[in-house]
Amino acid sequence: MVDVKHHEHHREDPFEALRVLLTAQLEGLRNENKLILEQLSIQEKQAQERDKRYSEEIKALREQLEGLKPHPEPKSKIIGTKKILNAFSGLELDTFEISNLEDKEYYKLKSTSSGLFLSVAGASFEENADVCGWGWNGTNGTLDQHWRIEQNSTGHYTIKNKNSGLLLSIKEDSQTKVIVQQKDSGSLRHQWKIEQ
Repeated sequence: MVDVKHHEHHREDPFEALRVLLTAQLEGLRNENKLILEQLSIQEKQAQERDKRYSEEIKALREQLEGLKPHPEPKSKIIGTKKILNAFSGLELDTFEISNLEDKEYYKLKSTSSGLFLSVAGASFEENADVCGWGWNGTNGTLDQHWRIEQNSTGHYTIKNKNSGLLLSIKEDSQTKVIVQQKDSGSLRHQWKIEQ
């Protein structure tokens, strides 16, 4: 009698096969992700270099443009006895003693002819309110007697009232010395020359 031995066939574990497959896919994704990150890093570096180059080019152009326009006068040159003339009409407003106030950003303007200070009538906030001469109010004056003087790119100055935020201007329908405060429209009527 022949002894027949029964051999049990090896059966593959389906879960193990799935694990191997998923591990391989995950490794593939990791490699792909690494490649993408490397490409992004290269592109980011190139963009930074390009932006730096553009920034340097823009800076060079700005420096060239700065050389073409007049440089603002140092604020210290505004202080002292100065004539103020309107850039539109050439009309001389008056000669003023210009001096800094405590905050250094604003000035008081004292007429050398009258001894009065440039002020807005009634401390008005209204456009076209009259600007006049008035005695200095108290220790620090009132806000309508405080003026900010700034030079623009043309070399002219604007003179802005602290109280109203409006600009010293020649009245549009006037050919005489009628001075008012107006909104900034870029008009030469509220641009001024300050001279010795």
